[in-house]
Amino acid sequence: STFCKQMQVIHAGGFKEEEIDRFCEILKDNCLTSMHSLLLAVQDWGWKFEDAKMEELSATVLNAVDLTDVIFSDVIELAKCATIQKAMDRANELQIPGGRSGAEYYFEHCSRFSGSDYKPTPEDIIRAKMRTTGISEIHFRSEQ
Repeated sequence: STFCKQMQVIHAGGFKEEEIDRFCEILKDNCLTSMHSLLLAVQDWGWKFEDAKMEELSATVLNAVDLTDVIFSDVIELAKCATIQKAMDRANELQIPGGRSGAEYYFEHCSRFSGSDYKPTPEDIIRAKMRTTGISEIHFRSEQ
């Protein structure tokens, strides 16, 4: 699907407004899901956070169902902590949308994703990971 999104950007003029709006929620979900996966792994592996504040942020984010202003700042802070960085070193063992590079991208751009006026860039859309079922068709013309 990444290839298809790239072809749509290059050869089909990009995405329609309703498609772009749909990717806003997908990217927010990718960001939160990535952090949830890392936090659950930290619990499963029996690791402890370096201080009580990180433990508290972890509990808050694990209970979150949406990327709000408060949650996005918690995700950013957690992404910088040593315990999550250590878990990122084992990201290949986890189900993280886009793998380690995806999680790093989502965390780096988390504050943009949570903004009320956020519109995904073509790169954001290409990096967005959504569960696909069935066949998707994209039509484009190429010059010979």
